Parts: sequence; C-alpha cells; structure tokens
Amino acid sequence: MRRLTAALAACALAAVALPAIAGAAQPGVVLPNPSLGDGTLERIQTSGAKHVRVFASWRMLEPQRGQLSSHILAGYDELADRMRAMGIGVYFVVTQTPAWATTSGAHNAPPPPGLYADFMRRLAAHFRGRVRGYEVWNEPNDVIFWAGSATPAAYSALLRPAYAAVKAADPSARVGIGGLIGNDYDYVGKLYDAGVKGSFDFVGIHTDGACAFTDPRHAARDVDGRISRWSFTGYREVRATMLAHGDPKPIWMTEIGWQVTGRRCPVNPKDPGGVSAADQAAFLSRAYSCLAVDDYVELASWFSLTDFGAHEDEGGGYGLYGFGGVPRPSLSAFQRAGGAAPDPGCGLRVDGGAAGIDVAYPTGATGVSGDLRYKASASDDQGIRTLAILVDGRQIKVTAKQAISGTWTGWRKLSFGPHTVTFKALDHGRNVSERTITVNRVPYGDGEPVRTRIGLGLYGSGKARIAAGRLYTRPGEAKRFLRGRLQISFERKAGRRWRPYGGAVSRKATMAVQRRRKFKPGTYRMVVRFAGYKSFKPAVARRTFRIR
Repeated sequence: MRRLTAALAACALAAVALPAIAGAAQPGVVLPNPSLGDGTLERIQTSGAKHVRVFASWRMLEPQRGQLSSHILAGYDELADRMRAMGIGVYFVVTQTPAWATTSGAHNAPPPPGLYADFMRRLAAHFRGRVRGYEVWNEPNDVIFWAGSATPAAYSALLRPAYAAVKAADPSARVGIGGLIGNDYDYVGKLYDAGVKGSFDFVGIHTDGACAFTDPRHAARDVDGRISRWSFTGYREVRATMLAHGDPKPIWMTEIGWQVTGRRCPVNPKDPGGVSAADQAAFLSRAYSCLAVDDYVELASWFSLTDFGAHEDEGGGYGLYGFGGVPRPSLSAFQRAGGAAPDPGCGLRVDGGAAGIDVAYPTGATGVSGDLRYKASASDDQGIRTLAILVDGRQIKVTAKQAISGTWTGWRKLSFGPHTVTFKALDHGRNVSERTITVNRVPYGDGEPVRTRIGLGLYGSGKARIAAGRLYTRPGEAKRFLRGRLQISFERKAGRRWRPYGGAVSRKATMAVQRRRKFKPGTYRMVVRFAGYKSFKPAVARRTFRIR
C-alpha cells in the first residue's frame, strides 16, 4: 500500500491456501505484524478470511548478520501455528533492509541480492511446511519500500537468487513477485526482458492505491489502447503480458482495498481522498465479483483487517475494522466475498484482437475507369475508433464510424494499371487491421459499366423533317473511348403497331447522326439506337410526331 509508513510496514509472515471454488479469488486479509493480541485473532475468525498476508521485516528478524532474532521469530511461529490449526493459510511479504546490510542504514535501501537470498533460505527452512508462500519485497516499483524504486534489472537480480534459495529450503512454498503498485504491466514486461521467467510462481499486484474512489466495475484505456494500470481490472493487462511471454502463471492480488475518508486527495484536491464506509462495502463486493470472472487471480488480500493506525496517513481507513476495533460495513461484505457471483460485465476486457473488415466494393474483380466507389464496414467487440480508406498508401478519407462509403474522383488521375486500395480499422484497443484489394485502373469501356444517353432533335415543317441524335456518356470524359455505331431510323404507326418506314442511317457513336425525309400524312416516330460497346451500356431514344 502506497501510504503505509515504513514503521508500520515492519513485521510479517503468512501462508496461502488456494481457492476452493474455481473462478473465485480466495478472500484474505493483510496484517502489519504477526501479533494476534488485542482482538486480532478473534477478528480474523469473525471475518472468515481464508488466508492472511503478513509483513515480515528482514531488518527486525535479522538485526545482526547471521543471527535470527528468536524473540521476533517466536511471534511468527505462533502466528503460523495458530493459523495452520484453524485451516487459514499464511504468506509473508519479506521487506526492509537491515542497517548492517547497507551503507546508508535506511530501511528502504536496495537490498543486496546475495544477503537477501541467504536470509530467505534460512527463513524458508525454519517455516518449511507451515508457510505457503513468500513475496519477494513489497512494491519494488515505487520509492517507499525501495529507495529510488527498483529498476527491472535490479529487481530481477534480487528475485532470481531469492527464488532459488526458498525452493531449495522448502520446495512446496510458492514464491512471487512482490506486490506491484497498480497493475504495472509495463514493469512486468520489462522484468521478463530482464530474465525473470522461471524465477517466480505468481505475480503480486496492488489495487489499493491512494485516493482511489472509482467503482471497480469502471475502467479506462490508456492512450496505447490498453486498460489503464490504475483501473481495477487493469490486472487483465498484467495477465496478457504474462501470456505474451508464454507464462500462464497466476496472479495474487496481495493488496486490495479502498480507504474510508472524507478528506480531499492531497495530490489533487479536486478529487476525493477516498470513499464513504458504505461505498467501501459496495466496492468490496463488486471487486470480488469482478475477480470471480478471472480464475487466474487465485487470491485477493484485503488491505487490511484492522486500520494500521489511527490517522489516515498511517494506514487508517482501509480496514474491515477501525483502529479501535469497531467493524465497518465492509466486514459483512467481506464475509460473503468467497461466494461472490461472477460479474461478466465488470471493467474492460483486454483487446488483443483486431477488428474484422467487410468490403462491399471495390472487389478487384473488374477494373475501375472513373471515380472509385467504395463501401466497407468494420466490427469489433470493443468498438471502432477509426475506419479509413487509403489508395497506394495515401489516406483519402477517415471516419470515426464503423462504416465508410463514397466516391473518390482522384482515381481518374492515376495511371492505368494496378493500384492498392486499403481499408484500415483501428479499434479502441489500438489494434490495427487492414484489408487490401488490388484494383486496376483501366480505360473506359474495360471497367465498370458506363451509362449512356441519347439526345434527340426534330426539325422542319410541312411534310419534310430532319431527325438528329447524339450519344452522351456519364461521365462525359468517357466518350473519347467510345466505339460502335449510332443508328437513326423512322417508323410509321399502323393500327397498334409501328412498322419500319424506310432504311436506317448510322454513323460513328462519337458523332451526331441525322436523317432527312418527306412524309405522307400519318403518325411517325424517330428512333435512335446505340447497341453498346464493351462496358458502355446500350441506349435507345424515340420521339413521336404527326404529319397532317
């Protein structure tokens, strides 16, 4: 916990029994030291905790090099034995550097890996079979317990020999990465880069950050699209990082909690410093329901059983009990936590899959001559951030909607031949998916259908008439690629039928066609036809007239 002072973070040890119900994170509590007096034992029993996490101070347990303090050790012995008799697991978080092991003498001085490993070996041998696990240091990714905070390389150098030492002394004990402040998936990734794989059995994380006041069901994404490490369900990103390194080990949420306080956040006075007692109880229930969805979170240790201090800056306000032993509403909620029903709608899911893209057109099956018509849609469980279309790598349109459609006139300016048309989707997880189609730009007539239209003209008076027709294309620029003939003829109405009246005249389709003739009294019509050419559509136009 970020606000725990060094003095209060001193002693600890404890064991962990795995959850009895698949999918349910085993509920436990955090103790500042092994003391079971002042009602602590009774409160553990009343809470129904299935495990206890206890701070174990290397500094206090080994005040002189090579000599374990029998007086301090006796307190941990009593705790381990009493909990074991009650069927409650115990695990220790081993932290605080002895004065003799560092030149500065500070309790949060970076621990010498060799000396720490030697201590862990002796500690594990002493508690062999009585303690289920050990956290190697507490919150190494922050400055309170590790001056300056540990670089991934420095922490890796501590973890690897400590793991080997514990396993040599007690092979059944589980060893984990000391609880990281926030769901620090980036730090976990860098630990893998530093070579920690194979040197831990679980990853410890802490979600009881200072000034936390957000409902655990709510979450936000960082700018890179991943779930924010400060969102409760950010632990899913930690898991995703582990899986990306081929390491499906469990997560232990070694501190979970919300502080009951009415003051404002010291860092940002605009925000609350915590929550009400009622919200603490509600958030506890919701948090365990969230965890019940993800069975890789084996346990969740509530910080804390009882307030560590009477003041908020001394670890007060987090407990199921106040510093004076008065229970909060969260106690009743905790007693039911082991049977929490999974809440599948809790938080955000890790978005590692890119969006699917469906393209209606272009298909690439035929060439495109004029404007490029396009239509596509994208779908993703987490939603679409943007959908864009690119031609030869150049973005021509982007939308924040899941569908995109329109025409692009710039296609007309491209050279004949193949070009790439790419649809690019970006989901809210910042995953990118693309669908690329090769489309040929071809001359008009060799590509998409070209619409044609015939314009008619009829001139003259009396019995003489001049009929004329001209073919138009859409777009107009397609006409220069036109081939074929434009034919004009006359027909006379005979009853209900139209019969040819004289022969037909034709000219090139790119030119106007006309015919002159004299008529007897009757009803006639002029007919102009274009039979079509390649992808130029056929057309026909008629106009009726009377001769008196």
